[in-house]
Amino acid sequence: MLLRNFTDADFEYIKHNWTSTERIIGTTFPNSFKDYQALIRKWGTREYNGKYFEQFIIIDNLIPVGLCSLMEQTKGSVSIGVIIDKNFWRKGYCTRACSELVKIAKEKGYKKAIAGVGEFNTPSIEFCKKFGFTYKETNINKKDRKQLNFEMNI
Repeated sequence: MLLRNFTDADFEYIKHNWTSTERIIGTTFPNSFKDYQALIRKWGTREYNGKYFEQFIIIDNLIPVGLCSLMEQTKGSVSIGVIIDKNFWRKGYCTRACSELVKIAKEKGYKKAIAGVGEFNTPSIEFCKKFGFTYKETNINKKDRKQLNFEMNI
């Protein structure tokens, strides 16, 4: 398994497997190649609102199995996000992707990892605990839903 940045070559797979489907829950991709290119070029800047941000596609045996990201929250902390294609749940991809993200974050000098999980996403809540995150607080996210926030020193 490896993490890499999205490329133009990923478009056809994403268009046929992840656009307008529930396989990648909560994520939408453009249907047009031009819009897709614009999105991955934006991700390629590795910046969002003046802070570090990097989006990766998770590949195993040449097949995309999910996506993940790192996003700076403060100078010392970064949020970790992982979404696995439903067809590949419960195969260890989230654990391996999070391990790689933590490694990248450490290499970039971050000291703390943060994960936000919807209050009803029990599998992800359990994953965070098992992976080593500690519950910190519950707040209301941008979509006006309760989100549990976890953190861990890295």
